[in-house]
Amino acid sequence: MATFSGSGAFEDVMVLTVSSVTPQECLRLNGPVTGLGARVCAPAEGAYLGSQHIPQGTYLLPNLYCFHHDPRVWGENVFEFEPSRFSEQADEGVEMSEKNGASSGVRFDSGPVNAQHTAWMPFGGGNRACTGKNFALIEWVLVWQRVVLAHLLRQYKVSLPSDSKHRNGIVNVGNGLVAPEAVIVNFERL
Repeated sequence: MATFSGSGAFEDVMVLTVSSVTPQECLRLNGPVTGLGARVCAPAEGAYLGSQHIPQGTYLLPNLYCFHHDPRVWGENVFEFEPSRFSEQADEGVEMSEKNGASSGVRFDSGPVNAQHTAWMPFGGGNRACTGKNFALIEWVLVWQRVVLAHLLRQYKVSLPSDSKHRNGIVNVGNGLVAPEAVIVNFERL
């Protein structure tokens, strides 16, 4: 296991693997968008989602909050911050949903898929996904988390005040786009 020296050099910050999966878990728990625009089921014979038949012309409104908080996909600890859900182990043949104690029995017409891969959609999905997705993730991982946050955490202990309304989880406000109510954070120099 490599150790972060704090230099901020590209090679140095790339050893911070937890910081590369943290944005994915943050976006799963508290994504900025609650739903996607309506889509219409177009095939003449309709379509199936699992065993549920969807007739032609039906409007579909994906609820991203439900996708991101489904214990059948993410495990019983669905409301806990667990960045390891997105670790590279999932790419080595261990399905993320199985690794986190959830069933992975999700199937689409193309065969079995990784349920968490298809359920994680903070930027939407398919041809209409946010065009800024890759830029946002690269900016977060390479600039914000791997440099700025790493330096802050080396010098400060970060905590919420004891009377914070966010002690048991982020309290969101918003309609369509989700944003947390003002969060006050304490920084104590180490």
